[in-house]
Amino acid sequence: MAFEQERAANAQNAADAALVVDRLTLARLLHAQGQHREALPLLVELGKTAAAAGRTGTLIEILALQALTLWAGSKKERAVSTLAQALALAAPEGYVRTFIDEGQPMAELLSEVLEAQQRGQPDWPPRVPTHYIRKLLATLERDDAGARSLAKRLPEPLSGRELEVLQLVAAGKSNRRIASELFVSVGTVKTHLNNLYRKLDARSRTQAVARGRQLNLI
Repeated sequence: MAFEQERAANAQNAADAALVVDRLTLARLLHAQGQHREALPLLVELGKTAAAAGRTGTLIEILALQALTLWAGSKKERAVSTLAQALALAAPEGYVRTFIDEGQPMAELLSEVLEAQQRGQPDWPPRVPTHYIRKLLATLERDDAGARSLAKRLPEPLSGRELEVLQLVAAGKSNRRIASELFVSVGTVKTHLNNLYRKLDARSRTQAVARGRQLNLI
């Protein structure tokens, strides 16, 4: 009986984790499409779920994206406070890629967090080590310089439709789902993907997404 209960609990945990990943992907897509009002309540709900389940790594990612969504929606103070919460959780474990992969918007927000801490606001949430924020900013600056260098070597820029396809690929969408959302055929999606691979010098969806993030395209 105990074994069966444990197996059932593990299955439920796996299902819950998969649901969180799926909904986080949706929130990321909404954010990329500029639908910040739609993304925000979804991220708040996901944050509560991750916190209750003790999934710290997932919670950090959710809070980072929530901060960027608030920032894009001109909710500056809430964005800074939310990112500070994420950083306070991330600093002890030295998380880097979770923030770096978000590109230049994250650099702007990190700078705001650093300035707010230096101003010593009385109602500031748990403080984040300054050296940790500076490390993230330095890494972002280095990655940005590399991205600009890579961009100059692109044979030709991506079209608007190719960028849309790349964003949907990054959100984990299948070719059929992309075709449905863009109201085109699966064959057309495959053509766009082939163009993406050629322009980004990629051989797979994963490589294309990685190059797109390096170039701050997504």
